[in-house]
Formats: sequence, C-alpha cells, structure tokens
Amino acid sequence: MKQKKIGLLTLPLTDNYGGIIQLTALNTYLRSEGYDVYHLNKRYDITVIKQFARKLLKWNPFYSIYDFNNHAIKHRYIKKLNDFITTEITETTKDIYSSSKLTQKVYELELDAVIVGSDQVWRMQYIKENYEDYFLGFLDSNKVSKIAYAASFGTDLWENKNNISSVENLLRDFTSISVREDSGVFICNNTFNITKVEHVLDPTFLPNLTYYETIINREYKLKKDVGLFNYVLDKSPIKAEIIGNIAEQLNLKIDAIYLENNLKDYSNKKRLKPSVGEWLYHFKNAKFVVTDSFHGTVFSIIFNKQFIAIGNSTRGITRFTSLLKSLDLSNRFILDDNELYISVIKQTIDYDLVNRKLKQLKLRSIEFLKNALS
Repeated sequence: MKQKKIGLLTLPLTDNYGGIIQLTALNTYLRSEGYDVYHLNKRYDITVIKQFARKLLKWNPFYSIYDFNNHAIKHRYIKKLNDFITTEITETTKDIYSSSKLTQKVYELELDAVIVGSDQVWRMQYIKENYEDYFLGFLDSNKVSKIAYAASFGTDLWENKNNISSVENLLRDFTSISVREDSGVFICNNTFNITKVEHVLDPTFLPNLTYYETIINREYKLKKDVGLFNYVLDKSPIKAEIIGNIAEQLNLKIDAIYLENNLKDYSNKKRLKPSVGEWLYHFKNAKFVVTDSFHGTVFSIIFNKQFIAIGNSTRGITRFTSLLKSLDLSNRFILDDNELYISVIKQTIDYDLVNRKLKQLKLRSIEFLKNALS
C-alpha cells in the first residue's frame, strides 16, 4: 500500500516561535506515523510585481546603505529561525499567493488530504480576504480529504457576521473537524450549526519530549543556569512589577532572551534573533517561568515547569483558559491587574497528575488524527 500524502496549511511562517514550532511538531508526528508530508507555503495574496519586489529587497546586498522598510535587515535578523524551518520542513512548496495556485499544487503533489491548523488559522483578524483558503475552499472534497486539526478562532466569538453563511457551507464540506479550544467547539455548534467537532491538543504536545531535546542539543551548545525565565511578549510596567515581585519572592535571577525586533540594533551589532533551540533551552532549564505567550505556557507544561501565565486579551485569552482548565491548572492564569499571584506561586504544580491528564488528552488527539486520515 502506498503511503498517504498529506498537505499542511497554516498561517504564513515569519518570526513567531509558536507558529513555527506547531507546524514542525505536526509535521514530525505525521512523518513518524509513516505519512509523506508537504508544507503548502501559503502567503497572503499580493500582486506579481509586489512578489518580485519583496524578493529583490530581501536579498539587497547594499542594505547597509539603503534598505526599504528594513526588508533585508529583517531577513538576516531571523536567519536562525529560517534555518530551523529549512532543516525541519524538508518538503515545502515555493511561496503560494493565490487559491488557484494552491489547488494546482495540491493536484501536482497528488495529495490525499490537506490539514489546516493549528494556531489562529480561523481568526478573521489574521486571515481576512484569504479566509476561504483557510477553510479549504480551494479543494474538491470528492478528490482530497479536508481536515482541521486544532484550528483556533483565537477568541470566543466569531469576528465577522457578514460571512457566517459562507463559512458554514465551507465547514460542511470538511471530512473531519477539530479545534484547539473548547470555545471553538461552541462557535462551530452555535454560530455555524456544525455539531461534529472535537476538542484536541495543540500539535506541539504530539511529539515525544526527545524531539525538543534533539533541537536544543543541535542548536544551542552553551550551558547556563536559568532562574526565572521572563518570556513576556507584550511588555508593560505592571508585568515588569509582577516579574520583579515573583523573582524576589523566589530569590531567583531574572533571565530573558533577546526578542526585541530592534532592527537598528541588528544593523549595528549583527545580533540575530535566538534560535528555536535557545528558546526551548530556556523553558527546559528554567526554575520558574512567567509568560504571556500561549506557546510559552505550552512549553512550560511540556517541560514540567512551575509557571504563571499572564492573560493577554489582544492575543486571545480563550487559548490559555481552555488549555489550563483541561489540565486543572486554571489557577496558574492571571490577568495583569491580579493581586493574588504571590499566593499562586507558593502552590507547587503536581505534574504527576498533570501528565496523567495530558496523556489521556494526547491519546484522544492522536485518535482523532488517525480516524480523520484513515
């Protein structure tokens, strides 16, 4: 029997660690199960002239003299992330900018199924005029299975009332649908009248821990002590105060990695954005983690760390609450005006209990994938 060929569609890969690692995790898991996997490298629609201009600007050798909109500097700044993607995603298409090209590539590759997910692939704020592609409208379901794995709406409500009927029709054409948050099940049920929907784990939970340890060992050779890992993406004085107070209470040094998108600093110092291996190393070796990132929360759990997750309404709170509730860790989530975090950090997470729950959720998530692809 020939191996099934699976296409993966997610949001465009940029310099977002979570967006990158969720794709490589799903790719790695499916390959370990014997599937041939291809990344459909969808980009947001732009004209042919803009496509050409961006490529030209990205490789501009004279960027130190003039670099329009920092295209060349940014491309060099995220070199380690691009190298990681190239290493992990060995089968990927060239940039695809239109629905017709997506359709063409699927049939060229003779794919048996296309999986859309994970991350916020169904958040209208991010997909806008491309939304039909992320609901797999470019596919004929009689020829290719349409599957959603851990797709996320990002919020607990659908953000566009004008296209509800269109999205409902697209969802009815899916072979199998799963979402990452319990609120996603609610949206499918109550907004789109789609009742056959499963709630599954983010794909970063699917590979074995050795997958992440291999990345760390390959990409980050330094050995350093990590005290309190400050992985906060949206900085504020309140969050800084929380981090400082927790570090003082636990008597830990605050540690962070260089995440500023300060391209002028890169231009002066040639400092690259940290590799995925360095990013993972800090979660693995931290004595405590404070984060406002969903995938920061995920990797705190994967590496069995004591942590606090600070709610970030602009990035979507339901992502945190859904995951933490499923693992009985709701008390680890606070809002940035919460005064109770000091009492929370004195409560030790029982990872024997968490890992037992996680194992059951992982088995259920894997069962969904196997059934969808069978």
